[in-house]
Amino acid sequence: GVWSISNLNAIVSGGIVTGESPGDDTVTYTIIDACGSVSTSKPIVILPLPDAGAITGNPELCIGSVVQLSDSITGGIWSCSNGKTTISASGVVTGLSPGNDTVIYTVSDLLCSNTATYIIKVDPFPYAQIITGQPGICIGSTTTISGVPAGGIWNLNNGNATFSQGILTGAAAGTDTVSYTISNFCGSDTAVSYINIEPLPQMPSIIQNESTISVPGGYSSYQWLLNGTNIPDAITDTYLVANTGLYSVMVKNSFGCSVT
Repeated sequence: GVWSISNLNAIVSGGIVTGESPGDDTVTYTIIDACGSVSTSKPIVILPLPDAGAITGNPELCIGSVVQLSDSITGGIWSCSNGKTTISASGVVTGLSPGNDTVIYTVSDLLCSNTATYIIKVDPFPYAQIITGQPGICIGSTTTISGVPAGGIWNLNNGNATFSQGILTGAAAGTDTVSYTISNFCGSDTAVSYINIEPLPQMPSIIQNESTISVPGGYSSYQWLLNGTNIPDAITDTYLVANTGLYSVMVKNSFGCSVT
């Protein structure tokens, strides 16, 4: 058979009637064969939905904290769509885990129900972390430093180091304090890291005595170079010159910092 409806207050499909607007309608079912057609009809009434009002209140809260929601219509039932919040019968929301939840307020009469919804956000308490490549660097050298989560504010305690775009550069010997602060609706948190900036060794003076070149002792290590290239096994404070060219020496101190 064929289903039909007399006006637009409802729609029918496969015998399922859906109310579209308040008022009266007539559902008709017609069977047609070679001998003609026969129909049966049934009047229906589409009732208006009850007014669910509008939910108001703070749309954001922290884990473990509460906010009071209210609705302009009394007598409804509160619920939440997922487990990120809970809500009491009086509309008090408690934050459980980070993310968004949908608060639902359902108002019912004898036959119909309607809902008002409200998106509420649960924020975690901020927790800042600093990730550094190494805890100590030499003057003029660099290390990569990053903050978790991203988007925080960096601060250096003094001028012993500089910071730009994730790169920390040693500027003067000493210790500097790096701080990274994250803030959100629930407050702020600051992570602190201490960076040692080690001094460079004193630049040595090369002394030549005939075919022997040398520098003062007292450094932790030595590496002689010829025309900018390391000379194999030339790792003491003295070197016997075998070839002509430009000689230089790289020395390191006990901190591992070097000059050439």
